[in-house]
Amino acid sequence: MIKLIIFVFVLVQVSNSSLNGEIVPEISTFNVNISSVTTSKVNLEFNYRGGVFNATVYTVNINNEDYALCTAITGYSCLVTGLNADTEYQFKVTAINNSTTLYSSFNVKTYTIISAPIIKVIQMQSFYGLSIHYDDIGGVPNESVYNVSINGNSTCDDFFVGQCLLFDVTAGKTYNIHVQVLNDGYTVNANFSYVLVPFLSDFSVNVSHITSDGFTVEWTESTGGKDGATTYNIYASLSRIIFSKKDLVCKGIVSPRTCKVSNLLEDTTYYIQVDSLNPAIEFSPYSETQTKTLNSVSIDDSKVNTASTIKLPYLIITLYSILMTLISN
Repeated sequence: MIKLIIFVFVLVQVSNSSLNGEIVPEISTFNVNISSVTTSKVNLEFNYRGGVFNATVYTVNINNEDYALCTAITGYSCLVTGLNADTEYQFKVTAINNSTTLYSSFNVKTYTIISAPIIKVIQMQSFYGLSIHYDDIGGVPNESVYNVSINGNSTCDDFFVGQCLLFDVTAGKTYNIHVQVLNDGYTVNANFSYVLVPFLSDFSVNVSHITSDGFTVEWTESTGGKDGATTYNIYASLSRIIFSKKDLVCKGIVSPRTCKVSNLLEDTTYYIQVDSLNPAIEFSPYSETQTKTLNSVSIDDSKVNTASTIKLPYLIITLYSILMTLISN
């Protein structure tokens, strides 16, 4: 439990007084520690320096009215009860010691009463299971106790606060989730039903139409997930380890499953990653490959050689025709 702690210091000038013939320093410092706050309670702890030992009398005033259970008390704490939830109160604590009076004033707001949690279910491709979230609303922070059952069984592993993981799930099966939360004496319940969709399938990637400054990426379909909702993002990177936003070359592709990439470096190896995305699945599968753009110089040489090869027969035929004409004459 994280406690709300507030120290309020009140200082006065130190002077001395006489008690039974002894010189006693007057109370010089008084502070109030707010050790805990709930939806209906506030616990106060008092501290002071100087004055007569164990002779300080405290009175707690709330919204300009003395709190009966903490009026003229000599104890070092006061538990204020019966407060309204989600309400701010003005406190004033008086400390009197050997005719010296000090005050401490501050505001405290109580917490709201807990509300039923909102259950969210996410299919996790990474371990082929369900991640179930049920963050509560309101209540005293870090004081909630959760009881989770799925189809009547407590089979969810709660590795994190407000979240549990369910393994060994089956596509098409309905999972009825019940969450009970206890907080500061209040109990709330929430229910949610989820039908598991098939997880996304693996797919393959192919690169074609490679030139000196680009290529075309094609891939097979990744089936599963929410029907008709799968899209694809394509990355082309110089690094095979990191794919960043600047490497994104095609986004949100549905159909056809192709991506034409251009304005690349020639004679350079590119690493390609295609991500399949579906709103029902987290950590969706991806597929990778690599390719190398062509060298533009080699392409030009090839064109020249091809042109020369094509023109050479015509030159021979022309020379042969001229020669035959001369002979016949």
